[in-house]
Amino acid sequence: MAELENAGGRRLCGAVRFVAAKVRTEVHVRHCGMRRRWSGGPEFAADCGANVAFEGAEKISTHRSSDWAEGAFRKICGTHLYYRIIDSAAEVVETLTEAEAFAKYAPSTEGGAP
Repeated sequence: MAELENAGGRRLCGAVRFVAAKVRTEVHVRHCGMRRRWSGGPEFAADCGANVAFEGAEKISTHRSSDWAEGAFRKICGTHLYYRIIDSAAEVVETLTEAEAFAKYAPSTEGGAP
C-alpha cells in the first residue's frame, strides 16, 4: 500500500489545520447509519495513523459515537474533521487537501466499470 508523507488539510474556514506524518492512499468509504446521520451521506476517509499534528486544536470537540469510536468536529460550525478508533490511536482524516494525489492510486474505470 502506497503512502503519502506529511500530507495536510484544513477546514474551509482555515481555523483548523493538520499535518499527518503518513497517510495510506487507500480510501475507505463508510456508509453505516451513524456516518450517514453525521455527514448526510457516505464518508470518504484515509487512514492517517496516530502521528497527526493539529493547529487550532482548541477549536475541536469530540463525541464518542459508539463503544469503539469517536468523531471530532469544529466547535463553532460543527463540520466534521476525523474519527478515530478508541483502542488504537489511528485517526482517519476526511479533509485532506492533497486529494489529487489519491487519483493515481485509484483503480481505472476506462472501458467500463471494473
